[in-house]
Amino acid sequence: MMRRYLMTLRSASIQHQHNCGRTLRRFFRFLVNENILTVTPTVALPRLPRTVLPALTEDQVKTVLKHCDERDRAVVLTILDSGIRAGELCALNVSDVDLTTGAVFVRKGKSAKTRISYVGVHTRRAIGDYLAERQPRANEPLFPNKTTGTRLTVAGIVQLMERLREASGVDVLTAHALRRTFAITALRGGMDVHMLARLMGHADTQVLWRYLDIVDRDLKEAHARVRPVDQLLK
Repeated sequence: MMRRYLMTLRSASIQHQHNCGRTLRRFFRFLVNENILTVTPTVALPRLPRTVLPALTEDQVKTVLKHCDERDRAVVLTILDSGIRAGELCALNVSDVDLTTGAVFVRKGKSAKTRISYVGVHTRRAIGDYLAERQPRANEPLFPNKTTGTRLTVAGIVQLMERLREASGVDVLTAHALRRTFAITALRGGMDVHMLARLMGHADTQVLWRYLDIVDRDLKEAHARVRPVDQLLK
């Protein structure tokens, strides 16, 4: 039945076919967990092309920040500096960020796992400036909705990014693009891929190897600019 269903999607994009297949897999895992099925059916999904969207450039980041107020600046820098997911950012309380050490305690990560990431001096200063204006209690949301004062939601993050895209003209800006920029910048800076996986909350490094393709291209371009032997023997 699953194969026949996927065959009806052949005219749709590969991404859509893949997403539908993944949804079915999650549904069958649920049925197994509920003891309705004993095993999860295994059906091969269409293989997605191996593409990685680029990171934001330094100029794009600076342009976005020019259009941020104090809260939005703190939101953008926190994701960009720690690599946490939008949902994880929304779940942060004031006490979850140590402005002395830069530790960010992600207590509601993917699969309900807890981990620690970090932010640097600029981001700590941005968060501190924002909190100084609010004077919140330790157990309050770090980033509340500006209108209601309740905890910022993922939908609110999406709207925030849409507003900043329109204001700045940086069309590639999303919360995930900021997380991707964190990953690629960290790899370019020489961070070990296993440490990066732990900071980003990945169970393994498989997803991060895609980013290494970009870093490898950086090396190729850097060598092409220098070409030691070509320069010596010209």
